Order: sequence, then structure tokens, then C-alpha cells
Amino acid sequence: MASEFPSKHKAHSLAEMKPGDAGIIENYQDDLASVPLMELGFLPGAMVRMYSIAPFGDPLTFELGGAMMSLRKTDAANVLLKQRTP
Repeated sequence: MASEFPSKHKAHSLAEMKPGDAGIIENYQDDLASVPLMELGFLPGAMVRMYSIAPFGDPLTFELGGAMMSLRKTDAANVLLKQRTP
């Protein structure tokens, strides 16, 4: 079941997720950098699940719409979530 983020946190990004966490994309920190992410399917309202983190912490792998996608941590930090489920 999805739950709202605690109000003490401003926003959570994909880069802050742990493997197994899922969330709903809300927005982006940088509109210009969001274009390639949207082309990959990281769209507001989409459900995304963290699949794995590479051994040195970069890249991060996510499941999105039945596909596996890897993003650099800096790109993942640009995607903000409105809900997350552990």
C-alpha cells in the first residue's frame, strides 16, 4: 500500500530509494534535464520500482512499465517522487 512521505522531508528522489522500494513520479528538479528522462518513460504519474544498485553506487536500476532501466545517480536525483512504498 502506498503511503505519503513524512511531512518533515521536502521531496524524495529516485536516487534516495533502496532496492525493493516503489514510488510514483511527481516532478523533476530540472526541467531541461527531464526531457531525456521523459523520453525513456519516467513520466509524472508513472510507478517505478528500484531494482538494484551497482557495487560502487552508480548506476541505479529501476523497473518501469515492465522494462528495466539504468540511470546515473545524478539523473535519478532529478526525478522527484510523491509517494513511496517500502
